[in-house]
Amino acid sequence: LPIKLPKDSLRERNTLTLEAESPGFKFLTTNYVELKDVQVVKKFNVANKVEQRSFMLTESEASSITKASLNYFINCLTVGEAGALNIYLNERLASTRFVVCDARPVFLDLDTSYMQTGRNVIKFEIDRGDYVIEQILLQKLYEQKGYPIFFFPVQGAEAIALEDGAASAALFMKFKDDGFRKKATVLVNGVPVYLDTYSNEFAFDVSDFLIEGENFVKVMPNTEFEVLDLEVALR
Repeated sequence: LPIKLPKDSLRERNTLTLEAESPGFKFLTTNYVELKDVQVVKKFNVANKVEQRSFMLTESEASSITKASLNYFINCLTVGEAGALNIYLNERLASTRFVVCDARPVFLDLDTSYMQTGRNVIKFEIDRGDYVIEQILLQKLYEQKGYPIFFFPVQGAEAIALEDGAASAALFMKFKDDGFRKKATVLVNGVPVYLDTYSNEFAFDVSDFLIEGENFVKVMPNTEFEVLDLEVALR
């Protein structure tokens, strides 16, 4: 004991029959067996009970974040066995709720005080059931501290060369190579230049936007990215 039952014989509904041996030639008698504490013990293999995702925050981002929302969608692979889903942010419990298979996205507001500079980890943990968590999206709002503005002069021979077409000017930007989308509106003396790239470099001809004297470039980001270098070069 215990007796291992063949898994290949299991069905949705199962009948377990226990029989005593025949008494053989003693046909007027029966074998008697007393059974006590008969139990069927089921053991399940729980795979991928815990899954996690991580994101990075710079020091300025961590100090200026005002709101964060986690959006996700749960696809239930089985029904009738609703389990609990716990969500942790940096090992602190952010949410605990029973899974509801109603095919609707879930929106969860996160406590921004749980976030930190550097690597942050969101952990999903279930106790039972079979689910797939899809379309995970973390949205963050930051306190507006003003957009960065860069000033540079164009004087004398440079201005004349640009006006005559003997020279051209290009805006060069270099970003941290993180593979994420960089999207922004860049104003060159008030004229918008639209940035939308996954590359770590961006270049745009701004010859027609420059004037003699002081010029400026203003970056208004729509996504999070880090600018390593910004230059307006004449050639």
